[in-house]
Amino acid sequence: MPATLSRKSDTSRAILYALNRWEAFTRYCDDGQLEIDNLPVERALRGAVTGRSLCTSLRNLGKHWELPSTVVATRAMFARQRSCNCLTA
Repeated sequence: MPATLSRKSDTSRAILYALNRWEAFTRYCDDGQLEIDNLPVERALRGAVTGRSLCTSLRNLGKHWELPSTVVATRAMFARQRSCNCLTA
């Protein structure tokens, strides 16, 4: 008789977690340039988060556009880093 696992067991949860993310895992294994996690991106974006409201009055319009410009600059920085990594690889 084959052994069975409860769906609530830790082993069963680990197997289901892996199976639910199988496509992303195989993509990571096939492409050597993909990161296993997105922690570096999260850290970079953490600096862009200011806690200010995105809704603003006309009086504070200059401050309102600081956040989107920071995000654009961060994306440009990562694009330059990615292109440099591709050239050296």
